[in-house]
Amino acid sequence: PADAEAAQKEPLGVQAEIKKPAKNCNGAGPEAGFFCQYVETYLERMGFTEPQLTTGGYTIKTTLDLNATHLAKQAAEDGVPKDADGIANAMAIVKPGKDRHEVVALVSNRDYGPNAAAGQTQYPQPYGIENKFGAGSSYKIFTAAAALEKGMGINNVIDTPTTYTSSLFTGGNPKNCPRTPDPRDGRDNSWYCLQNAGKGYPPQMTLQSALATSPNTGFVKLEEMLGSTDPVVDMAIRLGMRDTFASNMDGKPVKPGEENQATHFKSKPNGNPGNAALTLGPSPTSPLELANV
Repeated sequence: PADAEAAQKEPLGVQAEIKKPAKNCNGAGPEAGFFCQYVETYLERMGFTEPQLTTGGYTIKTTLDLNATHLAKQAAEDGVPKDADGIANAMAIVKPGKDRHEVVALVSNRDYGPNAAAGQTQYPQPYGIENKFGAGSSYKIFTAAAALEKGMGINNVIDTPTTYTSSLFTGGNPKNCPRTPDPRDGRDNSWYCLQNAGKGYPPQMTLQSALATSPNTGFVKLEEMLGSTDPVVDMAIRLGMRDTFASNMDGKPVKPGEENQATHFKSKPNGNPGNAALTLGPSPTSPLELANV
């Protein structure tokens, strides 16, 4: 009773200014802001207008998992500190399912926000495409899937020499790759040549072992077996790399007269079988689309 009486004599202590979260994705916080941004982008593509989203009074339920988001954010920052200059570390988590694939987390080592000096960004790193970097050897899964569809088995043995010069694909560096007349058009082209990342690979291995250890030469030889890069591009798009391959080689929307990634990597009417570098994943990629694959 004494404590109650003393408490009743105290002022209420109402704050002079009530702080509300921002009416945009900054209000979702440094971890969930990217997911909020993705939802807005998704809904706008589905036909929602900005006034509808900001004043329409809709209740929008998402698949965001705050616990997964927090753990992913920690993992992204453990890999690359948020104040690392010029380096981002994005992560997208997609829940597998037969009927739907739920996006549960979209994070970066950067916080979501407008203050770059504080390690923040509003660039859509976890799901966007416009970036300098590709996914690298992750793209070898598309080459392997295309080969499996053509009848190859996972335990079939493929050649994996330390170095290799293609007799089908051109476009190599003239300083390193031999130049000879191309029988398709007579032009003096550089054949496509490459090497593995190290010298410890055996000359042959199963496709399963190749997927585990990633010899570059073996997957270019698989592209040769397929006859062109077309089946690899088609497989990637079928498996979910749709926005990625619809963008240009900078990951931006295609302008009139500009080729998209699919066209860039596919075969040409003059008989050119395509760009063999596709299997090495050099072009801008959506982390979310690749996670979904």
